[in-house]
Amino acid sequence: MKINRLILKNYRSFADLEIPFDNNTTVLIGNNGAGKTAILDALVLNLSWLIARINREKGSGHGIDDNDILNGQASAVIDSILQHGGEESYSWQIAKTRKGKENGFKSDLKDVTRLASIFRKQLTENDAVSLPLIVYYPVNRAVVDIPLKIRTCHNLEQLDGYDNALQQGVDFRRFFEWFRDREDAENEQLNSQYPLVHLNPIHLVQDRPVVIQALCNQAFQAQLCFWLVRVRQFQVLRLQ
Repeated sequence: MKINRLILKNYRSFADLEIPFDNNTTVLIGNNGAGKTAILDALVLNLSWLIARINREKGSGHGIDDNDILNGQASAVIDSILQHGGEESYSWQIAKTRKGKENGFKSDLKDVTRLASIFRKQLTENDAVSLPLIVYYPVNRAVVDIPLKIRTCHNLEQLDGYDNALQQGVDFRRFFEWFRDREDAENEQLNSQYPLVHLNPIHLVQDRPVVIQALCNQAFQAQLCFWLVRVRQFQVLRLQ
C-alpha cells in the first residue's frame, strides 16, 4: 500500500494544499510553524479510519477538531489517495464544519470501507497475511513507558500491532510483551529440538526465527553506535 497524494482544504494554516508523494521517500523541509506537523497529523487522521475499519467493519477513526479549521472558514476537509494491489486507487475524505455553519465539505468513507474489507477478508483466510505497516513517529519523541516487569499478559495477535500506533510518544510496553512471548516460544522450540546437555550456541543462532534474529542484530548495531560516541570539551574564550 502506498499513499500517492494528500489534499488539504482549510486545514490549520493551509487554505488549499495538494502534495504528491514520491515513489520512494518524501522529506518535508521547512521552518518551525511552516506546517510539517500539520501534514503528518492530517495523514494520521485519515489513516486512523483505515485502522479502525480493519479492526471493525463499522469502526470510527479520529475526526478534525474545530480548532484545526482555518480561521475565517466554515469547514475543512482532508482527502487521501492511496494505491493498493497494482494500479487500483482508493480515496476517502473526512470533513468537519463549524457549529452553526453550512456544510462546505462532506465526508466520504466508501473507499476506506472497501479497502479495509479486503484486508479483513485476507486476514480471515490466513492469520499470517501481511497487513500494511502504519506507524506515526511524531515530533514528541519521548519514551513514555519502559516496563521492567510484565504483570499482565495479553493475547498478542497481528492486529494488536495497530494499538496506539498513531498516538503521541513511544510506548515499548506491548513491544516488550511481544518480544518476550516470541523468545519464550523460541526457547520451547529449541528445548524440544536439542537436549539440554547437547545445546550448541551455533545451533541457537542458526535456528533462531528470522524476526527475532533481525531485532537482535539491530539492537547490537545500535549498541555499537552508543559505544562509539565520545564527548570532548572545548575551552570557551571569554572577552575581558
